[in-house]
Amino acid sequence: MATVVVGVTGGVAAFKAPIVVPRVSTRGPRRSISLRRASLDFVSRSTWEGITSRPVAVEIAGRAPSTWS
Repeated sequence: MATVVVGVTGGVAAFKAPIVVPRVSTRGPRRSISLRRASLDFVSRSTWEGITSRPVAVEIAGRAPSTWS
């Protein structure tokens, strides 16, 4: 199964990404979200976890968090 990873930094992208991410077919690729801390000022972590039904990563730098499988 393919995985789509969406990185959200902040600003306008943080507002628009919650509209785009659910449109990725739920029967198709697995969706994962990687956030910058600044993006949490616009859209909460729980919103992202609700959209993807997966934990989100915040401020990863070069390595996948242990919560991703």
